[in-house]
Amino acid sequence: MLKTTPFALHTQLVAYPKLPDNTAGLVGAQGCLPESLLFRHAKPVIFPPKPSEPQASIQQQVIFGGYLLSHFGHFLLESLSRLSVCRLFPDTPLLWLTPERPLSSWQVALFNQIGVHNRHVFIDQPTLLHEVIVPNPGFVISDFFSPEHADFLATLHPHAGRTGSKLWLSRSQARQRNLMAGYANEAQLETLLEQHGWCIFHPQHHTIEQQLHALAGASRLSGIEGSAYHLLMLFHRLETPIDMLARRKKLHPSFVTIAQRKNLNQRELAVESDLVMDSRGVKSRQLRDLSGIVSLLEET
Repeated sequence: MLKTTPFALHTQLVAYPKLPDNTAGLVGAQGCLPESLLFRHAKPVIFPPKPSEPQASIQQQVIFGGYLLSHFGHFLLESLSRLSVCRLFPDTPLLWLTPERPLSSWQVALFNQIGVHNRHVFIDQPTLLHEVIVPNPGFVISDFFSPEHADFLATLHPHAGRTGSKLWLSRSQARQRNLMAGYANEAQLETLLEQHGWCIFHPQHHTIEQQLHALAGASRLSGIEGSAYHLLMLFHRLETPIDMLARRKKLHPSFVTIAQRKNLNQRELAVESDLVMDSRGVKSRQLRDLSGIVSLLEET
């Protein structure tokens, strides 16, 4: 029997698209459905919309997909979180509460990888839904990852024997959105790692297929915590040793949640850093004791 996250069938709901004020959701006679909102750290980040008359309608049955997000990590954790019901309803369109836009190549690749081929439907105005399947999310940042959703995502097996490289998942060439996004001297650390046989892998320069292939064959995985690690959710029984460097005092709890659900062989490395300022007054964070970090990674 196919396992899915719990879902409910609703009729006569009005779907409201996500607006700049972060309101959206599905509204019926009893008000906004909580499961149609988006929560992070037990707090809403999408809020109930102000009711208004629907401007359009959809007659056929649809699946509530939620929010199609363009951020790689949030797409993996949140946009895919309701899609296990597609196993039961492969021909039912997926409804997104976002205006239509072309899917990126990596989004298409991930939908294909998990076997979701449903047609996508987008709304940009209040829309009456005559019949809608509303799944509960299988992942909620930062501490919920249901076994059914984990089973649904696990579509790959690691390579037998793990004879590939020691793989460093690099952030050194990624665009840093804020001070906490990474460490300014990561490239210097990578130079030392290469001298010890590590392969420096920049995920953003590779297709999803190439990233998954590299992860599947790695003998070791390490790097600074980041969205690329969320691809590990797509593997069955991954036993590869993982050493993840925290960007803050501790790893983001979502990485711990995933590791616990997937039973990953994951170790958290808390590293020391300094806040420095260059001649232009630009602040950055620098890892301390690069040689010590390499030694720590080479211990096991």
